[in-house]
Amino acid sequence: MFPLTFPEIGADIFKLDEALHFGTLPKIYAYDNPNNKQELLESYAHLFLREVIAAEQLVRKIDPFRKFLEVSAQANAKIINHFNIARSCGVDVKTVQNYFQILEDTHLGFILEPLIPSIRERVMRHPKFYFFDRGVCMLAERRKHLSVRPYERSEERKDHANGVSTCKVKNIMESMCGFDVSSQEVSRATAALDEQLRQWITLVYSRIFVPSR
Repeated sequence: MFPLTFPEIGADIFKLDEALHFGTLPKIYAYDNPNNKQELLESYAHLFLREVIAAEQLVRKIDPFRKFLEVSAQANAKIINHFNIARSCGVDVKTVQNYFQILEDTHLGFILEPLIPSIRERVMRHPKFYFFDRGVCMLAERRKHLSVRPYERSEERKDHANGVSTCKVKNIMESMCGFDVSSQEVSRATAALDEQLRQWITLVYSRIFVPSR
């Protein structure tokens, strides 16, 4: 079963923070308690490993595949580096490629090839992999219930929504504008933009996806 989309959920029920952390699987919205949502995701993951991977004997050893799930979730939406993933999991590159194929075959995610007109150049570039649901991705990465403010600066969730890097902002301001800014100034600016960004995202989604009556 695929995740719900914004129009299927409805603007009055949809919450961006919860969608980023727990995903939008249909059963998620049957619970209000975050702990119940977390338990549902965990049962989904255990069912996938037990009934799909182990029962169907898709892999010879379950432990390397379990480690692969964690590593691939950490690389979600990023360019795939088969060599680095293989080294982290203690398997060869061909096994990693097979693991990604299993994720695609079981609809747990999909590979996005580079959008390059030239077939010759496309073969030389590396694709990206996307898990089909954000909540499942967070669970595969072995994250527990975290605070989900988009720009909250903590080591646990600094890349939850690819938040702002103060170091990068400082470098950009210095190279393009000719003056320096402090980390505190960057944090205050992102906090001020937080609510405006939420309103903009909600407005864009409602205009694009909600049909007029």
